[in-house]
Amino acid sequence: MFKITYGAATLAFLMLLAYRLALLLSPRPSLGLTGLLLLCCAGVFVLLSLREKRLGRREGLWLTAALYCLYGLCLYTQSGKSLIWLFAAAGCFFLMRFALERESGKAAAFWAFVLGLLFALLVFVGAQLEVYGRLELLYSLDDGLFVLRGLLALAGSALFLTAVLHLVFSHLAERAAVSGEGPAPLIKKRGLRLAAMTALILLCWLPCFVAFYPGCLSPDSLLELEQQLGLAPLSNHHPYLHQLMIRLCLGLCPGSVEGGVAVYTGLQQLILAFSFALAVELLGSMGVHRAICRGVLAFFALFTVNAFYSVTMWKDVVHGAATLLFVLLLIREGLSGPGEERKAGMLRSLALVAAAFFFCTLRNNGWYAFLLGFPVYIVLLRRSWKRLGLVFLSVLLLVSGYNHLIFDVMGIKKSASAEVLSVPLQQIARVVKLNPEELQSREFAEIEDMFIEPEGLGERYRSYISDPVKAPESFRSELFAQTPGRFVKSWIGLGLRHPVTYVEAFLLQCYGYWYPDVSYWTAHNAIEDNELGLSQREENFSMRHQLSMLHQDLSEKLPTAFVYSLGLMAWLLLICVVLLCLKGWGRLAAPTVILAMFWLTTLASPVYCEYRYLYGFVLCVPVYLGLAAGLGKKD
Repeated sequence: MFKITYGAATLAFLMLLAYRLALLLSPRPSLGLTGLLLLCCAGVFVLLSLREKRLGRREGLWLTAALYCLYGLCLYTQSGKSLIWLFAAAGCFFLMRFALERESGKAAAFWAFVLGLLFALLVFVGAQLEVYGRLELLYSLDDGLFVLRGLLALAGSALFLTAVLHLVFSHLAERAAVSGEGPAPLIKKRGLRLAAMTALILLCWLPCFVAFYPGCLSPDSLLELEQQLGLAPLSNHHPYLHQLMIRLCLGLCPGSVEGGVAVYTGLQQLILAFSFALAVELLGSMGVHRAICRGVLAFFALFTVNAFYSVTMWKDVVHGAATLLFVLLLIREGLSGPGEERKAGMLRSLALVAAAFFFCTLRNNGWYAFLLGFPVYIVLLRRSWKRLGLVFLSVLLLVSGYNHLIFDVMGIKKSASAEVLSVPLQQIARVVKLNPEELQSREFAEIEDMFIEPEGLGERYRSYISDPVKAPESFRSELFAQTPGRFVKSWIGLGLRHPVTYVEAFLLQCYGYWYPDVSYWTAHNAIEDNELGLSQREENFSMRHQLSMLHQDLSEKLPTAFVYSLGLMAWLLLICVVLLCLKGWGRLAAPTVILAMFWLTTLASPVYCEYRYLYGFVLCVPVYLGLAAGLGKKD
């Protein structure tokens, strides 16, 4: 399906060469490093082509496709974060040589082509948003050279990604399981193994605990502290269940807020470390090779985001542990046989209900992801539909009762309705910014009273964050709650008049979650100014600075920055799902339906690339990488 002919590849390359020569002869002769490299490669190609005995048809195909891929990789160099660019020039020829000659099953070739085209399209769109702040190709259709360059880059990127995925799928999908035989584990008993792995992870995080004692507190963290100290009114803007955890830790150190924060930090580290140990233990129990298990353990222990998050008071960290435990239990369900013991099934069901409850209540979109994804999961594992159906109903009752208790009985204030309107408000604000005359339109006049100073709405618009637009100083959420239908009608009307602007506003609001080449901060490393007297120890400043610089270099400056990409994590999980299905382990891939819903609901978040929002998603990726690489094809 995906093998290209020599003539088609040569034609595409000649079109690329003609474009580059046109640029060279134009009044704008700037070719750049990539253009010069391509012209040099073209010269080598022509010289070798003149000597037919030295260059056969197959070698010409490999070289032409490699050059074409090399041009497509220009899309990966927008912010210099892509590790793949470092070896692309040298590796493209050998990649194409193996990929174009390798035989594989139809399913592997089909999915390599589909995912390669999908990923290339996402890179193409994301690169335009990153560089131009809009879908530039739609505004430059009259510039033939620009359009040609974009389409050739898109096709070259698709060819490269298809070749890479073809090699991955054809090699791993047909390979037998890596043998788990080898040196016996140092610790035989499962309980002691879990304790040892937990202690090892905590030991790796000890420098962070000492350097950032008593912990890292952002404005959100301080607000939760103030609410539990009675200094601010209670609200569910940050989940009340997480606030109860903070209250418990404060209660263990009466009279010392610093001690309560330190207890919270230690408890959070313990929860994270134990959940990571359970993940590694599950992989080992499924027959995944010990080397892969140790690699996953090393990632959990040494990945700097995990270390920094373990000392940061955020609901997202505890929710990440709950997400990981929930997915581990769902994976375990996929291994259950029809004759499993009733007692074991009951215990797992109770654990599943508990994990799902925390998954749903520690983040609002966890509840939406569960409602959308768990019914699909039940269908995929229909053999256990009765027990899983009871789990689903139990979680519905528990979460509904919990919401009734905190909102109706305790009278805790709900978060503002504007929190779920990030995308619509951003779309309306972008329309007003780019088309100020819409302030006089009938559609906007219908909802003008919902905005404070509507004429300044365009000035408040920021493509990457919705907070300035949906803030109480800008949007009257109470008025929206009274007449939501009027808002929806006007929003639809404006969208019909400006569909491209709406699409751009949505993509700019979320492209950090699917485009892998985005640079954005990932961790918090300080205690913000506060009136509680909380601060980090001055004597540990040097240690704090060194750890912070290490994390910054790894996540932003060095080639390893690509590993910190949320977009890359989404791609890797999708590749793992395809691999597991090709190997016949589709039941183990079924829990990713809930992760996919969690990812989809995050696209409506107020920030275009907030790492902590998808922390639980990121924690599940190493587990699935271990399964995809370590499990053989199922008989």
